[in-house]
Amino acid sequence: MIVGIHHIGINVRDLNQALTFFTTAGLTVAHHDHLSAWLHAPNGFVRIQSSLNAVQIPTPIYAAGISHICIQTPHIATSLDPLLAHGYHANSAPVDLNTGHRYVYIHDSDANVLELEGVPYAPADQIPWLAHVAFATSDIQRLGDFYQRLLNGDSAGGQPIGPHPRYDEVLALSDVRVIPRWIKGANLTVELWQFLNPVTTPQPHRHPQQLGYHYLCLEVTDITSTIAHALESGAQLIADDVAEAWLHDPDGNLLWVVESAHLPMPAIHTLAEPHIIARINALWRRD
Repeated sequence: MIVGIHHIGINVRDLNQALTFFTTAGLTVAHHDHLSAWLHAPNGFVRIQSSLNAVQIPTPIYAAGISHICIQTPHIATSLDPLLAHGYHANSAPVDLNTGHRYVYIHDSDANVLELEGVPYAPADQIPWLAHVAFATSDIQRLGDFYQRLLNGDSAGGQPIGPHPRYDEVLALSDVRVIPRWIKGANLTVELWQFLNPVTTPQPHRHPQQLGYHYLCLEVTDITSTIAHALESGAQLIADDVAEAWLHDPDGNLLWVVESAHLPMPAIHTLAEPHIIARINALWRRD
């Protein structure tokens, strides 16, 4: 059984700069050494690793692969203003897309994109939390069906949206048209985008030292049954061991699957609030 999305792995050029960026955005350091660091939110982890032989390949947000992660917060300015003061680049001021939320995309020193999302109905004293990990894909039907089967989660979206000036503003693109889809996981959401303009095209498999969002880690209770389930869902096995495995999803994105007892950091259930997304969403539905 898949417990949830344990963490997202990111390759960076400068570990200290990455720590400054993500902690300013609202994450908390759980552990770090000279080569890597673990940051956590109430519902998941981010692992940043210093890439000793960094390979930088331009990856616009519409390029196929893991495009960004999203941190939600009741006070978007509390995260955004210090990041801007540090000299990081945002695509725009926070934009209202008629959802009641405000959105801004900001770039770290390696050009990785982080989405900050203001959630005004969340409790004022709520610390920031991880909302989703986002993929761009050239085949949203295939990739969406894969993650829906894999995570056994509800799916929403799937209809084209745009063009609209506000989408162009928040993404810093022109005439944006996109098909979105959301797959609900136990602790995090998988967000998928197939850009129709500019067009998302397939990408080669990532270089191991390529900068940027590198892999998604799934916490599981049984590696053997999870591998079988993933392969039936459409994954490809790269390598496996007693308690872990590496796979490619149908687009070639890396998945690291690890049994709970063998994770490099504490299991999801030990975090402050693994199901915070459901709790905050319930507040939205009541308003």
